[in-house]
Order: sequence, then structure tokens, then C-alpha cells
Amino acid sequence: MRILLSLIVMAFISSASATPIWRLDFIHTGGHGAKEGFTEPALVREPGQWSSPWIDHLLRGDYKVELFAKGQPSAWFSQSYNSVYSDWARGVAAKAQTGQFQESVRFPAPTEDATLVISARQLDKPGQPFVPVWQTEILAATSSEPPMAQAFAPVVVRDLLQNGQPQQKLDLLFIAEGFTDGEQDKFFTAAQKAMQALFSAEPYQSYQHAFNVRALFVASNDSGLGGDTALKVNPNALGMARYALTLENQRLRNIAMHAPYDNIVILTNSAKYSASGIFGAYTVVPAFEPRLRFLLVHELGHHLAGLADEYFHDTPGYAQVTQVIEPHEPNVTALQDGKLKWAKWVKADTPIPTPWPRERFMQSMQSDQRWLESQPFANEVGAFVGANYSPTQFYRPALNCLMFRDGGHNTFCPVCSAAILEVINAATSDALSQDKPRPAAHAAAMR
Repeated sequence: MRILLSLIVMAFISSASATPIWRLDFIHTGGHGAKEGFTEPALVREPGQWSSPWIDHLLRGDYKVELFAKGQPSAWFSQSYNSVYSDWARGVAAKAQTGQFQESVRFPAPTEDATLVISARQLDKPGQPFVPVWQTEILAATSSEPPMAQAFAPVVVRDLLQNGQPQQKLDLLFIAEGFTDGEQDKFFTAAQKAMQALFSAEPYQSYQHAFNVRALFVASNDSGLGGDTALKVNPNALGMARYALTLENQRLRNIAMHAPYDNIVILTNSAKYSASGIFGAYTVVPAFEPRLRFLLVHELGHHLAGLADEYFHDTPGYAQVTQVIEPHEPNVTALQDGKLKWAKWVKADTPIPTPWPRERFMQSMQSDQRWLESQPFANEVGAFVGANYSPTQFYRPALNCLMFRDGGHNTFCPVCSAAILEVINAATSDALSQDKPRPAAHAAAMR
């Protein structure tokens, strides 16, 4: 199919700050043996200017969207991502039933005709390669622009931390969920505390200068979760206990678009343990749960950096592993062929696999922090069996990382820290090349 768009007035855009944001909304369908589909596409433009990276070199997601100029083999825009659909597709429900989920891809407005291609990672194939599954033509040859996305409701945006222009920083946006008109101050106070909790953890603490942080208030009719709330967050989504999601993607995007963002944290008016983090989509955390710090940094590990879970107990809703393929996530491995993706952090005398008392730990998953810290290799990078929801088939880089468990004062291991820093650097480094000459056809292909 074809979606007709307009030419941007300027044929040569010399500054990324002048590049509008366009968004393609659609319904992602599939499951239960049905062919994967993308239906009801609708193109809109958002207020503000594009401020995120143009080329994704890390490719941490299960999906990838690319834009190609006509006749050109190389994409001038690419971004990998996960979504509620991709999360659902990894679970047991997708094997028994079909599903359909709202989804969006955002991109800088093109300056010429383009082909938009969505590729899916083949998780059951060695190397987990991307394969194109859908494309649509984007034509910049008419006199009309795509319509402006419809704002859902009045919002209030406050800067919590301002370190520079959005094009030069990683922009984090807290959004209120389940806070009524009379609880606006309560939300902004909670957002401030959440930001402080985030920057109390490394590597965020040392790289606070790389962030802008904003809080966006939108009123809910009901206080808390489960009622008439702005984003309709379900604290037990997809039939999974304590898994908080919104299925109202368009509503979320039409609220979030009023502030620059690279990553979204939906801050719920709740003290109950119910959270989520989906790479490239959003994070949900309860503002008043005592373990807010752990939940926030752990779920942002998924959402911001594409990290996998390192725990290995049974997780209802997720399919059990039947075929062991080396996963693409940077912090888990199947350790096939003796290759270790984080070998540069491993000392020469550290055995691989790295021994640890897994059976003793499994007898009491609440084994205390001091016991784990007393184990041999507790402070070393190695390959510890048990990760990715499997006790035997996958390995994690550290004994007790924040992606493994909440030990009260856990930290990220060097492998996870490096993966987070790669994302931060990708979001901030393009500003260093602003003055480099660029060909006219790809003048916008800078942040």
C-alpha cells in the first residue's frame, strides 16, 4: 500500500533541530500459526523536532524499522525495538491463540520518497538474523502533510534535570498514571524521587550529565490502578501476575509527544509490586513500592539497554526453552562452541563455566546478599549457569547483578554497565559530528 506524504519545504536540512517527527501507527497481528500482519496503518506527525539517533548500530531489539531512499541499498534511518506484541509473541499465549496489538514506529520526516521496511528477528535461527516482514511506500510528492496526532488531554510538563539540547542528550520522560487532578503535586514529587533513585545507581550516577529528565502530568479520573486512568495500565497484563502494561499505545504516544523523549517511564500511583520494561517501548514502575530503586533500574535495563533477565526460576507466561540458540542480548549466553561474548572482562584464571552453588541457592531463592557475596568468584566476571528463565541452558556474566535479583545494594555487573553506557553514548555522540558535510539526499540523516 502507499501512504502519501508531502515534501518538507527545505530540500536540504542542515540542522537536525529542524526535522519534524512522523509516526506510523498500526495494528500488529499474529500468533497461533497465523501469518504475521501489519494492518490499519495511519501516518501522523507529532509536535516538536526529532532528537533521537538516526542509525541504530547496537540492534538490541526483536524488530527493526528502516527507511530507504528510492533505489538505495543502505538505510538512512534505522531503529530496533521491542513492543507489547513482541513480548507477547515470546510467551505461551501466542502458541495457543492469535492476538492483535497497537504499535507505532517514529522516525524523522523524510526529504524524499522512501520505503519503510520492518524486519523481524528470527529467534529460532542461529545468529537470530533480521528478515523483512512488511514494507510500505512513503511518498513525499503531494501538497499535504500528514495530519497532526490528536492530543489526548491537557498535560503539564516540568523539567527535572536539564543538561543540554535534546539532540545532544538522552531524554528520559516520566509520565503520570493513576494520579487525579488533585494529585498533581504528589506525582511531581514522586517523579523527583524516582529520578534521584535512578541516579543513585551506577552507571547512571556517573553519567547524569548525559541526561535530560522531564515529568509529564496527565490527569486520571480515578486514583490508583484498575479504574478509569489515563493510560489504562493493567497491573496483571497478558494474564501474568505483577506484569504492568498498557495496551493503549496510541493513547500513550499522543500523551508523550508533548515532550522530547528517548525513553518513557510510566510512574503509577501504586505501592504494589507490578512493573515492566520493554526495549524501545516503555517502562512501568510503581511510584510508592519500597523497592522502587531496584524496579526502576532493573526495568530500565530492559527498556533502555535491551538487557535480558538473568534470573532462572519459572516465569508463568513465558515459553520454556526447547531449542537453545545463542541469544542476541548482550548479558546472556548459551556458551556454545566455547565462545563467550564478554570474554574481555574475564580474568585468565577464572574457569568457564564458573562454579557456584546453584542447587543450594535454588533451595532458598531468598538466600541473603551476604551469603552470595561470600562465594568464590562473587566479584568476578565469568559464566554462571542459570539465566534467561532457564536454570541450565543459559549463563549470566556475574553472580549477583541487578538484572539477576534485588539484594538490597546490588550493582550492575561490568557487562551490563557497558551495555547501558553504549546506549548513552549512542544517544549523545552524534552531536560531535554536527558540522561535518552531508550529501543533500541525506541531510537529515544526522540526529
